[in-house]
Amino acid sequence: DLLREIDERKLVEEKLQIAKNTLEKRVEERTSELKSTNESLQREIEVREQAEEERLNLEKQLRQSQKMQAVGTLSFANLKLTHLSYKL
Repeated sequence: DLLREIDERKLVEEKLQIAKNTLEKRVEERTSELKSTNESLQREIEVREQAEEERLNLEKQLRQSQKMQAVGTLSFANLKLTHLSYKL
């Protein structure tokens, strides 16, 4: 009876060790997956930040170009008015 209990205990301990090893392996795999996903997300964040910075720069350039166009249009209109006033 005592030998049977010892055998059962050893069997339970072996099963627990197998379960522990399996769980540790799953934790390692999941940790690796999470690390990989995190690295991927960090790269995506960097790409999006660069794209946002570029978008802001392009918007700034566009506003500057629009201002220059407006100045050019006003200058041209002033030249035409000056030319017309000389004709009168």
